[in-house]
Parts: sequence; structure tokens; C-alpha cells
Amino acid sequence: MSAPSQPSEEIPASQNLEALRTDATELSDAGAIGGTQSATTASHSPTIEENMHPLRRTTTGRSSKSIHVGTLDPEGTAELTRRLTEQSMRSRSRLSVKDQEEGRGGTFDPFDKDGKFELEKFLEQLFVRADEKGLEHREMGLFWRNLTVTGLGSGVSLSSDIGSLVSEPLRIGTHIKNLLHPPVKTILDDFEGCVKPGEMLLVLGRPGSGCTSFLKTMASYRDGFKDVKGEVLYEGLDHTVIDKRLRGDVVYCPEDDVHFPTLTVEQTLRFAASTRAPQARRRLKLSKSDDAEDDVESREGYASLVVEVLATILGLRHTYNTKVGNDLIRGVSGGERKRVSVAETLASRAKIALFDNSSRGLDSSTALEFIRALRIATNIGHMTTVASIYQAGEGLTQLFDKVLVLNEGKQIYFGPMSEAADYFKEMGFLPQDRQTTADFLVACTDAMGRRIKEGWESRVPKTPEEQAAYWRNSRQGKASHQEVEEYYKQLSGHNTEEDAKRYKAIAREDKALHVRKGSPYIISWPMQVRLAIKRRAQIVWGDIATQIVILFASIFQAIITGSVFYQMPKDTSGFFSRGGVLFFALLYNSFTAMSEITAGYAQRPILIRQKRFAMVHPSADAIGNTLLDFPIRLVSLIAFDILIYFMTGLAYTAEQFFVFFGFTLLITFTMVAFFRCLAAACRAESTATMIGGLAVIDLALYAGYVIPRPSMVVWWKWLSYCNPVAFAFEVLIANEFRHLDVPCANFVPNGPGYENADMANKVCPVPSAQPGQMTVDGNEYIDIAFGYTYKNAGRNAGIVFAFWFFFLAIYFVASEYQKDPSAAGGVMVFNRKKAPKAVAAAATAAGDLETAAAQGKVDLDPASNENSANHEAETERAAAKLQSSDSIFSWRDVNYDVMIKGNPRRLLNNVSGFVAPGKMTALMGESGAGKTTLLNVLAQRTDTGVVNGDFLVNGRHLPKSFQADTGYCQQQDVHMPTQTVREALQFSALLRQPREVPKQEKLDYVENVIKLLEMESWAEAMVGNVGEGLNVEQRKRLTIGVELAAKPKLLLFLDEPTSGLDAQAAWSIVRFLRKLADAGQAILCTIHQPSGELFNQFDRLLLLQKGGKTVYFGDIGKNSSKLVQYFEKRSGQKCGEDDNSAEYILDVIGAGATATTKHDWHQLFKESELFEDLQKDLARIEASKSQQQSAEESAIANREYAEPLSVQLGLVIKRAFVHYWRSTVYISSKLLLNIISGLFIGSSFWNQGSYETVAALQNKLFSVFMALVISTSLSQQLQPQFIEFRSIYEAREKPSKMYSWPVAVFSAVVVEMPWNILGGTLFFIPWYFMIGFQTDGVHAGTVWGFLMLFELYFATFAQAVAAMSPNPMIASILFSTLFSFVIIFCGVVQPPTQLPTFWSSWMFHLSPFTYLIEGILGRVITNTPIRCSPIEFNYIVPPTGQTCQQYLGAFSSMLSEPANGAGYYQDGPNGTCAYCQYRQGDDYLDTITFSGSNIYRDMGIICAYIAFNLILCFGIFWLFRVAKFSGKGGAAKPVANKVEEKASSNEDANSAKPAAAPVQEKQAAEPLPVNDAVDGGQVENQDPKV
Repeated sequence: MSAPSQPSEEIPASQNLEALRTDATELSDAGAIGGTQSATTASHSPTIEENMHPLRRTTTGRSSKSIHVGTLDPEGTAELTRRLTEQSMRSRSRLSVKDQEEGRGGTFDPFDKDGKFELEKFLEQLFVRADEKGLEHREMGLFWRNLTVTGLGSGVSLSSDIGSLVSEPLRIGTHIKNLLHPPVKTILDDFEGCVKPGEMLLVLGRPGSGCTSFLKTMASYRDGFKDVKGEVLYEGLDHTVIDKRLRGDVVYCPEDDVHFPTLTVEQTLRFAASTRAPQARRRLKLSKSDDAEDDVESREGYASLVVEVLATILGLRHTYNTKVGNDLIRGVSGGERKRVSVAETLASRAKIALFDNSSRGLDSSTALEFIRALRIATNIGHMTTVASIYQAGEGLTQLFDKVLVLNEGKQIYFGPMSEAADYFKEMGFLPQDRQTTADFLVACTDAMGRRIKEGWESRVPKTPEEQAAYWRNSRQGKASHQEVEEYYKQLSGHNTEEDAKRYKAIAREDKALHVRKGSPYIISWPMQVRLAIKRRAQIVWGDIATQIVILFASIFQAIITGSVFYQMPKDTSGFFSRGGVLFFALLYNSFTAMSEITAGYAQRPILIRQKRFAMVHPSADAIGNTLLDFPIRLVSLIAFDILIYFMTGLAYTAEQFFVFFGFTLLITFTMVAFFRCLAAACRAESTATMIGGLAVIDLALYAGYVIPRPSMVVWWKWLSYCNPVAFAFEVLIANEFRHLDVPCANFVPNGPGYENADMANKVCPVPSAQPGQMTVDGNEYIDIAFGYTYKNAGRNAGIVFAFWFFFLAIYFVASEYQKDPSAAGGVMVFNRKKAPKAVAAAATAAGDLETAAAQGKVDLDPASNENSANHEAETERAAAKLQSSDSIFSWRDVNYDVMIKGNPRRLLNNVSGFVAPGKMTALMGESGAGKTTLLNVLAQRTDTGVVNGDFLVNGRHLPKSFQADTGYCQQQDVHMPTQTVREALQFSALLRQPREVPKQEKLDYVENVIKLLEMESWAEAMVGNVGEGLNVEQRKRLTIGVELAAKPKLLLFLDEPTSGLDAQAAWSIVRFLRKLADAGQAILCTIHQPSGELFNQFDRLLLLQKGGKTVYFGDIGKNSSKLVQYFEKRSGQKCGEDDNSAEYILDVIGAGATATTKHDWHQLFKESELFEDLQKDLARIEASKSQQQSAEESAIANREYAEPLSVQLGLVIKRAFVHYWRSTVYISSKLLLNIISGLFIGSSFWNQGSYETVAALQNKLFSVFMALVISTSLSQQLQPQFIEFRSIYEAREKPSKMYSWPVAVFSAVVVEMPWNILGGTLFFIPWYFMIGFQTDGVHAGTVWGFLMLFELYFATFAQAVAAMSPNPMIASILFSTLFSFVIIFCGVVQPPTQLPTFWSSWMFHLSPFTYLIEGILGRVITNTPIRCSPIEFNYIVPPTGQTCQQYLGAFSSMLSEPANGAGYYQDGPNGTCAYCQYRQGDDYLDTITFSGSNIYRDMGIICAYIAFNLILCFGIFWLFRVAKFSGKGGAAKPVANKVEEKASSNEDANSAKPAAAPVQEKQAAEPLPVNDAVDGGQVENQDPKV
């Protein structure tokens, strides 16, 4: 059957925008949308045309593909007319009679008495206005010749695991060889072509053929390519000019729609329009004014007009105040987000726009609307448009002028769209029945998809090389080459240096004053900064909830800390506490800034894109971000500082408070800048996070509090001078102590016998205290204890400012040079131990997988083999071995209701049907009809709402094993990335097939599934992630295979199995499903935009309309004959022979964006014979329940899980350990952090364990404390792993009843333990022995044991927190808050004796860190001698005539005497007595209420805490993730919905979730209006994540 070649919606040129299409190429400069500067038409300005620069007269494409401007949004166009009318009212009186008399067929005057106002004339008036001003314009065509693009990489690699990392040094020679001679592969080979202004080019090819690389090359996005050879010209200019001063003229719209999610649509578009607003001379008002100043539109007015026009044409007006959103933040629908990307691209006013698979995830009607929008933009703006599209419908395809077909990097056709199909037919190919033109063209590049004319099998070119050679020698190829050469001559004719300068001069006319001559940006740098500040404010306001959480977290921390240090003593006992308060005040706000690393990487793709759009300098955005920090962080810092300052009782003077406030503010901004510069300077987020984690340890250790600068080891002391916190800490300490002259808290000697001792014979036991003094001077104390003085305050302030400016400079500069994270190509990763030999050789040698395949060493795709008959026979035999079903699943009168804003909403309305073995049933309907909702309800996968109706299997109620007996292929391909394909299938088979089936039989069955799915060549490939692992089609096959491996005895559900695939991949999937059905499998499948040939593979159709109402259930018939006959009979509208029957029925029932219907199709169905047949079939099925089940069948049906708990535990734990073994990034990061931390902390406290001084006591305490603090970083590493396990379980494995939730929790917990113990041991070895603690087995073994218990404690605690957290970020915040709350009461930062009674009475004893520190410290310092250094002695002058022994004998004793009292004394110089406050380590432990005798008790208590954490983890998981509670709308869990629930938003506005959701484009269900649907409508075509 010949493919259609004529567009189905062609509109006569006289009725569309002919003038705009041919002449109006500069609308944006006249004050409308982007594309060019002004319009000059021959009919209006012949003088300008005659005098125009040669570049101006370049021959342009005259497209015949015209679309009326009101097609997408008729109502919006009318609204735009009204708004433009209002703008023109003020100047109507100034319009000349001559102007108003132009074009009597229609008028631009909105007040025309004859009512002949036309929007086209109105817009044309804008161009006339530009002509009157004499504004010149530019056009830019695209030309390429002899284009060859090469890239680095082998396309394949071997997986890494912990074992391979250990042996990595042995492969150093191979690495050096590959580094010196990296593998090079050709991506594009010898391309040529041209696209003229006003033309649209469609790029077609299978995934991996080079479509994206071609678009990026045309856009001059050359990152990721090794070399680009050949000529690429943009209106005669090469790419170097584009890369610099004309960067904004060529833009590339990537496949993914990434925007700031908390901005609204209006804010996003207004920013884009404002950054590309031309200077005043080109911003003309709609009507002429005698006043020159009044004739110019303001920048704000220009931006408003551009936004209004773009939003109207693209149908976005109703989303103005809706957030754009992303996968985690609710916003507009997927289709609307795609339109936002298009609008941003058009707002750039580019001359050449390239769109990469921009219809992905859209249904057929939305995809057509998108391409219509491109057609309108190209016609109006006379742009040059290039787009690649998968699964392009016929009406969509015919909107393009030209098409480029690629086959594995070869150009096999370039030319008119109208001639493409005939060319491939001449070559020897034939289209399949009802195959669209685009599908036919792509199918010719696929060995399994193409159809060859009979007798031409040996003549038709088959390989990419043969097809490329055939193209070059063909008539069409030569004609294309001639067109390219002629266009090159046209460009060369006016490609002189003078012409280029003139072209650039016209471009400079757009630019504002003070913009650098060679700058690609239109607005000046200060203007960019102002816009960036405004946008940053809008981003913050859009996410105000997060700011509120941060504010309350700061207040909470300040209150807790303030209460712990509440009103510190006004004597010497408060000295240590004051240092702790000041240290915490500096660090808390500094370390919270570490989240800037994640934020920096999240926004990087947006800033890079907008830089390439020449919208805004990344450095301008960085400055705007920095400046906006002042008011935002000031709020939380003011609250934090006031609370902590006055609650703790720091010095109550204004001067000292503002010094404190100023330095905490300064250090906060400095550390924010530090983490931002890390994010900007490091290419990988993991690198930045690792450096940031090490920096945190350095900042804490070397700030001067944990280790005073005089005590620092010489090799690390320099770190304190590289630490801005250290300089700020000195100022805060000196500021607090400089006016202190406080009484001594405790003189020595004291006690009985010393009540009347003269003050001259006493001393205060603190550094700097002098004998006989009742008070201690603060300045002297900090000088002796820290070496600090307030005289350095000014110097230190300058140093901290210098740090801040240095970090800002790096941040600003590095932002300008950030690399595109998506520039690298994809790679397939094979299991190192089981990879095919040829693959392993290709991965290790300087070659690639493609080369190995070309040499016949390995078959990458057996299905693509030309000699595929044997393979096809094998797959048929494998299909015959699959489990066939003999059960019929039926449902009758299914209703589904949810509560939305307190009102009930019916999403499914009396839906009935059945699925029989051997039949494929398609579930179709427009967006919002309830397809995925019905699929979830039938699969028993809804946790919200109320479901009514009968669900039966062979007439019986659903068995307990129903979910285990059915397969459900989700739209999201959720798999464990570290498994191989074969392992994923085996895991499913072993857990889901009945326990009576022998293990070997299950494994053999898996091999049959692999053959059937044609996965033999990549069965040992790792699943990986997109870009490094399986591609989209392979993942979809694996998803289906995982469900097939389970031997679903009832049926197979599939949700959008072809979404996101190219046409050939979609056909391959459906062809495979057909094999399953023919083998006896029952299949129910939702499908979005099927081609005619694909749709005809199904046997039955269940068609829904909005409101979940059935409009058809019955057989489709051969070539859809029965289906078409049913709708033709009732609609009176015929389905053409070449029409797609699937699109036809949707159009008939009024499912399109602008389609309507006068029939009640639901009622017509209920009155039809199909409905009667359905009722009879259901009655017959229900009557079949009399058939008896065998005892074995009954036993299997009553099992919830196929395997017993022991088997579940064994398999799931094994998978978890394999996952960790292969998670080299996570495990190596964990081990490396432990090793580096152990080395760093150990070397920082070098040999302190062997010292006997008082200072060494303090250092031992902090060395233990720091060993516990690093658990915060380790916990933030392990929580995402737990959440990943949980996400996979909840998304796929729990609904499939693979294993129970306790198994999921236990495996996730237990797999962490050995690695934590290994990491803790690697930390312990350098930490313990470098500090110099006792090396005997008892001491070392006890400390190691405590650390290992701590490793288990913090891991289980972190996992318990992760169990209730929706995502890793929330888990990290909760853990940090709870962790700091617990650790602050352990007695280190505030001695227990100084804790307020409220806390000391219970929280000190409740904190597990109390027992950890007591146990470790008690073991290493109990019974160890303490000997003061000379500066640590307190010197006492005894009364005249008394010796030291006579005076102090009742208070203490000498070392040569038995211990008596606290400390010891010895004779000092000049008749004084030198007193040391500690004699043994036990004396120190007593001061902090610890005891060395409690070691084993402490171990037991820690074990109890670990057990409590485990119970808490299981309990929280059950409470938050398993338990169901009664509430509005039926059963619901008190947590965020799971992946499969969210997946319904991809297609159904009628989702079961009664949660807030964004505005949607279409009405979902009655009776609520569209903007109230599910709190605004469910997200459409969104890809959510957990």
C-alpha cells in the first residue's frame, strides 16, 4: 500500500498567513514573537528591497506547508486579538486614512465597522511599521558539505567491581595505551545538504544512527566530539562566528525539558523574552506615533507582548501561574512543559532552531499540535527549522518540506519530503500496509522492518554503505547535490569580508548600549544581573516552603543549642562552654551551605542552554544568586544569632553582638561561595561532594576549637591558615573574652581546712591565672590557651573577605566555562567475568564493539541479521515453550471513585470487559480517559480511592495469588542497575514461579525467554543507567522479559510499552507481543500513538472516553474492518483507505485537542449489539466457575508468595550483596572516606595517646569525638542506597508479590553491615595507632569493638530515618537534625555538670553517644598517669614559713605519696608549689561524670540501641510504607504514592491520587472544571521518580 504523500490538513494559501509566510520575517523587532528583526515586503517597500544588502536577497525556501495561526488555540487567538485591540485603542486616532484603506479584503483595524478585522492583517501592520522605520533584517540558511564527525570511545566497556578495582594497577599498561591511542569511531560520514530560511527539515533514523549528533553539529555544539571535518556554513559564516558573536542565532532544543521547576510558565517565558529584547529602535509599538519617544515600546511591554503571543500560539495561556515543575515537583503536564521549551526556543529570536525528538512522550494529537506550532513559527518568523521525531504520524510528517534519512551515521536520503517515499520504492522497498511515510523511511534502514519487492532481494542496497553509495549515484541524490552547490554559490556570491562585516553590523543593531562589540548577548551585563536577581527571587518564592523549613530548622537548632548552653556561668567554669557556642554558631550555617553543591549541578544544564541561547551570562546568574543571598540568608541568620546569643548569655553589649553577627554572616557567605565554586569548578558531582566532605573535616578540625593552634601538628598546621573559619573563630573568641574579668569558679586548695586561707595562697586552676587573683582576665586567658588576641580582628576580617572574594571569583569564572554534562555518548557495559570474548577484546583494545561486529566476531543484534530465518524459527520454538494461559479474566461494572478537594470524583464509570487467552486487547483513549487508571485497578494496584465491581478469574473471585499470577509491565523501566539481563530474569523466575517447579527448570525457562526476546547477544550486559547501560528499547524488552520469566499463568498487563521508542522498536515490541498471544498468552495493553500496521496486530479494543466511560469493546477485525464499520455506521464519517484507523476513531469520538462530536458514544455503545454480546460473554464466563480446581491448583492459588520466606531471604540478600560488590562508586567512596578520615584525624592527633599532659587528655577526647562525627557523611552516603532498594521494591517487586516487605528491609539493612565493619576497620587502623593509644590486645580490641558497634548503630539509625523519608534530601536533613540533637548531649561540647537540669536529668543518659564516648575514653585513659607540662601547672604561694607539703598535704599529695584528693603537687620555683589538677585519667573522667568501670555495661547498652534501631526501622517502614489507614477517598497510605501510582499521571488526568497536582490542558472528568481536576489536574506525560 502506498504511503500517503499529501498533508491531511492543507489549507489554501489565500486563507492562511501567506503574507506572513513569504514576507513577514522580522516580527520580533516589530514587537511580537522571535525569529528575526523586521519585515520588508516588496509590496510595501520596494525602495528598501532595491537598496537591500546582498545578504538580504538570499533565495529562501517558499514552504507550501501553511497552518492557520489560530489552529492550536482558537480561543487564545481571539483573546490575543482582544488584548492587542486594547493596546491599539490609544493610538487609533493617529492611524492615517491611507493606512486604514489598505487591503479592503480585510483590515488591521479592530474597530472596522464591517467586522472585517483579520489578525493576519493586524500582524502585517507590525511589519509595515518596521519598514517605515527602514529597519533591515537578517535571515540565516544552513549549509553543510563533506561533513564527517568522529568521537572518542569504544561504545562498549566491561563492568567494574571491588575485585577489579583491586587488580586495576595490573592493567595500567592497557590504560596508558588507550590514553595515548584512544579508540575513535565515525559518527557521521560524508553528509551534505542545505536548509533555506522558511523551510523545515525532518531528520529520521533509528536510535544510534546519529540524529542527535547531526543536530548538535548543526547547532555548533561540538562538545563530546573528537573532530568535525567538512564545511558547515550559516548564511556563509563558519561556526567560529556562531560560537562567538552570533551564538544566539543558532539554538538547539534538547530532548529533555529541563527548566527551573519552581518558576511559573509566565516567569520562565518572560525571562527568556526579556534577555533577548532588542534595543529601543527595534522595539516599535503597534501603531505609528508622531512622537518618536512614544513610538518605542518599553522593554517590559515588549516582553509582555512576546510572552502573550507565544503563549497564545502554543496554547499556554491557562498555565501562566502554574509552576513548570519536574519529576519531583508538580507542575504543568508533560505536553505543556514541552511547549514551554519550544516557546523559550522561539523567544530566543534565533534564525536557526533545531529540535531533538521533541515529541517524545506526547500522544498523537499533542505531537501534531507541537509540529503545527513549529510550522507556524517557521512561516511567521521565516526561521530555518530542523527537527528529529520518533513515531511521526502522517499528518505530522507532511508538515515538513525536506527530510534527511540516516542509517548508522550514513546519509542515505536528503531532499523533498514529497519525493522521499517514491525514492525508496525505486530503490526496491515497499511500505507495509497503512505504514506512515516516516515509518516507511526508517524501516528501510532496519533489516527486520523493511519489505523488499519480490525479485529485488539481491539487487536492493541493504547495508548503510550500499544505501549511501546508491543515494550519491541516484537521480535524486544528484539533484540534491546540485541544489546544495547552487545554494553554496548564492552564499559565496556575497560572502566577502565586507558582506560579513555588514551582516554582523545589522546583528549589532539589536544590542543594547554598552554591550561589548563581539558579545553574542543582546542586553548588557548589568541588565543580565538585574534579570538574574529577579529570577532568583522568583525561584526562591516558588519554593518558599523549603525556605520556611530551613528557617525553622535554624530556629530549632538555635533553641536546642541555646538551651544546652543556657545562661553560661559568669565565672571561669563557663570558659570552655563559650568556645563551644561560638564554634557551633560558625559551623552550623556554614555546613548547611553544602546543599549548594547539589543545587549547582541541578541548574547546570539550564544555564548552559541559556548561555548557548545567548540569553544570560552564567556569571551574571552567579552574581544574581550571590546578591540575593543577602536578604534570604539574613532572615534565618538573624533569628539564629539572636536566639543563640541571648539564650546562652554571651556578652550583652551592642558592639560585641554586632561583631558576632557580622562574622557569622561573613563566614556563612564565604562558605556558601566555597561550595558553589566547588560545584562550578568540578565536572562531576561526586568529585565536588568528596572534596566538600574532606573540607568539612578540615574546617571542623583546624578551626582552633577542637585542636588549639599551639597544639596543632606541624605538618597540618598550615591548614589552619587556609581555613577561613579559623580566622573568624579567633575574632569571635577574642571579641567575647576581651572585656571579661570574671571570678574564679573554684580555687585551689579548697575544702576542709582551707576556708580561712588567705587569697594570696590560692590560685584559680585555669590557664593564665595568677596566685592570689580572685578574677581571671579574658585577654590573658585566650592568649595562653589559644594564642589569640583581639588586635588581629581587623586583619582577620580582611583575610576572611579575601577568602570570600577568591571563592566568588572562582565561582564566577568557572560558571562561564562549565561543560555540558550530556555531551558524552552512551556505552553498553558487559559483566567482566561473563562477557563474550570478542566484546571483552573490543573493550580492552583500542577498538570498539562496532568494529568487532563488522568483522563478524560478535553479533550485536541477531534480529537484524539478513539471514534471520533460522533465528526467527528459534524464537518461534521458544515462544511455543512459554507458559500458556487457560483462564479468562473478566470484570463487570467497575467504578472507581476518589475524593478531590472533599468532593467525590468518578474516574471509571461502569467499565466491563474480559481478556481471553491467545488474544491481544488494546486499551485506548484520549489523554485523561482513564487508561492507566483502569489498568491499575484491574491489576489490583491502587491504594487510594474506592473500587466497586466484580473481578473474576474463570467466574471465581480473584485468588490470593492473583498479583503473583499476572505480569505487569510498567511504563517506567525500573530495574536494579548492577544486575545483568540474565540475572534480572533469573531473579524473577526463581522468586515468582511456583515452588513446585525445580530450580533448573526455572533457569531453562529463562533461556527460552532470552531467545524469544532476542537478547542473546546482550544477556550478560549490565542493566546500568541510561547512557551507560541498556538503551531504551533494550530496557523495554527486559521489563517484558522480567514479567514473562515469572510464567504469568493468568495474563500480562502492559502500560505504554512503545512510549519513547522509535517506530521500528515499537513495531518490534508489538510483533513480539503478537508472538506471545499466538502462544496462548492473554494480553491487555495500553497504547498511545499506534501506527496503522501496529494497531492491526491487536485482536480486540477497549476504547474509553473522558470520565472513564466505555465507547467500544469488541473485535477489531482484519485491517480494523469491524471497528471502522462500527464507527462509520454511527458517525457518517468515512475512514479513508490510507487513514490510520486508530487516529480515525479518536477523531470521530472527539478525542483531539480541538475535535468535537455531537454523539454520545457511551450511550451508543450501550445500545449496540456489541454491548449485548459483551453481557452474554460475561455471563458465560461467570457460569464457568462450576469447573473444579485440583488440590494443587487450590494450594497455589491460596499462596500470597510463590516461595517460602527462607528462599526469599536467600535470593534477595544474595542480590543485595552482588549489588554492593558491583557498586564501585559507592563502596570505594565509603572505604576511601574512612581511610582518608582515619589518616587525617590520626595524623592531626599524632601520638597524643602516649602523652600524659592535660592538653593530651583534651585531644584524646576530641579524637574520639571526631571519629564519631564522620558518621554524618557516611550516613548521607548509605541512605540513598536504602531508598534505591525501597524504590525498586515498591515500584515493581512488591505489587508483583516477589517477596515480603520484611525481607526487603532485612536485606537492605544486613548488606550494609559487613561493608561498614570493613570501612570502620580501615578507619580504626590509622586512627588508633597514629594517635598512639595502647597497642595491647585488650585496649585495641575494646576500642575496635566499640567502633564496630557504632558503625552498626549509625547505619541502622540512618536507615530507620530513610525508611520514612520520601527522598534522600529529606532523609539527609532529618538525619542531620536528629543526629546533632543526640550528639550535643553526650558531654563533649558541654560538660554534664553544666547542662541545665532539664537536659541533664534525662537527655544526657538517653544519648547513645554518652556510652560510646564513655566506653572508648574509659578504656584508653583509665589508670593512665597524668603529668602536667610546665605551662599547665598552677603555681601556689604557700603561707610564709610553710612548705608545700605542710600547706597542701590535706588537699592533695605528691607523686611519691599515695593518692590523696584530686591531682598532685610538687615543689615549684622560688618557693612556690606547682599544682596539677589531674593525677590519673580517672580524675578527668570524674569531672565529666564518666567511669572506666562501665565499659561492658556500655557495650550492652549500645547493642540495645542497635536492636532498637532495627525494630524502629522495621516499624517505621511498616507504618509509612505498608500500613493502610482509613481516610478520605478510601484506603490510603500516609506517605507519597509509589512509582506505579505516579505513572498514571503520564497518561491519565484521572489518576487515583487525591493530592495536589498541576493545571492540565484538558477536562478530566465531570463535574469539576479543568483547573480543579485533581487539585488542578494530574501531570500529563510526566516521568516521575520516587
